[in-house]
Amino acid sequence: MTIRFLKTVLLSLGLTALACIPDAPRDNPLDPAIHRETSQATLHGQVLQKKPPHFPVSGCLVLLEPEQRYTTSDQNGLFTLAWQKADSHFLTLSKEGFDAKRLLVDPDSLAGDLLGITLNGKPRVNGIKLYSEYIDQWWPDPVATLNAELRADDPDGLNDLTAIYLTVGDDSMQYAFSPTAAPDSFVLQVDAFDLPGQNLSELVGVDFWVHLQDSSQSHTHEGPYHLVRVMTISPTALSPAGLEETSAQPVLQWQAYNAAFRFTFEVSVFHITAGIPVRIFLQQSLPADQTQFQYPDSLSSGSYFWTIGVRDQYDDLVRSKEASFIVP
Repeated sequence: MTIRFLKTVLLSLGLTALACIPDAPRDNPLDPAIHRETSQATLHGQVLQKKPPHFPVSGCLVLLEPEQRYTTSDQNGLFTLAWQKADSHFLTLSKEGFDAKRLLVDPDSLAGDLLGITLNGKPRVNGIKLYSEYIDQWWPDPVATLNAELRADDPDGLNDLTAIYLTVGDDSMQYAFSPTAAPDSFVLQVDAFDLPGQNLSELVGVDFWVHLQDSSQSHTHEGPYHLVRVMTISPTALSPAGLEETSAQPVLQWQAYNAAFRFTFEVSVFHITAGIPVRIFLQQSLPADQTQFQYPDSLSSGSYFWTIGVRDQYDDLVRSKEASFIVP
């Protein structure tokens, strides 16, 4: 009887002691209950282009760390991700054609607001044509030039472009493009004497690169592009020539031209006013076996000259010396 009474007393004391012990602390990262007590939330964000009117960027990959969750923005640039609201996070955003972005986000600073993120669009080349021109002439000397026609743009608008230039070989020299009347079109013409080696023929097969830079210092270079051919054997304009008097619709004749590549002829007619020649007519894509062409309209009285050019399939050109004539 005494033993049973002692056991009862000890059991009562043990239960009383357990009731007085406080709950275990929940700051142990290995405690599974901590995840139940941490505040869960949803991050709402939107990806936009840098420049107004800030068009949405769809299909942008969004990575949330440290959770290692990811999603993509929808057609309106919107995305959602679940995160632990008590922690700071890194967001990494990436999409082809835009500069990648990584930023630190504090959930407390958002307070449930939509997180707006802007991305800078990288400038891009939409097309380029690179070709040579060799212009034979009586005076002063024949002229050889490198020519380039470029189409380029930027997701943030053409006004965001700050530099457009071409480099040759080791990039030691830069040649700036000039804008044209078309909004996305740029041109470049460089005299052979301003090129490395001062000889255009030596640049056949050499690497050319197009460089574009925007106001955010984002730099794109595309290539290599190559010059295919430099033609220096010019065709010969036969008649009229030497200030010969002609009718108002002269027949222009030239010598047959032989080449191991495909080509077409092109005829140019210039009117000389106050000593200044102005081209008034251009006929391109004449067949390679053609040797004459009749001017289609009536020329007014005055001084003129005409040329015959050979152009290959890459737009490389070689042009004859001037053949002068007079319409009485």
